Amino acid sequence: MNGQLYFLQKNSCITNGDQKLDTQDAKIGYLSDLSGNNLQQITPNNSQILNWKLVQSTGAIFIKIIKDSDNDQKFTEKDETNFIRVNLDKPVIGSEIISDEIEQKIKSSLVK
Repeated sequence: MNGQLYFLQKNSCITNGDQKLDTQDAKIGYLSDLSGNNLQQITPNNSQILNWKLVQSTGAIFIKIIKDSDNDQKFTEKDETNFIRVNLDKPVIGSEIISDEIEQKIKSSLVK
């Protein structure tokens, strides 16, 4: 996707089982070109976008997400947050910057 891009975040479907589309449902990020073509999902399913930052010098968007890590179909303080990086030249669902392995090492060193 070269050229100018359009970033969209939306509640895409009911994910918490309450039959209402609201702020407690997943909020997914998408990119498209300005004409609305080439729509591409860039954040994982079952996550919510907390905030994001475009860093043009690196050609990427960095997105802070919360993921329903306990699978209770709700986004709460118990759920894990992470950061993903999305390459603007080849946008796909972003990869997490802090891997599960690194996160576990950090947590284990903090508990000691």
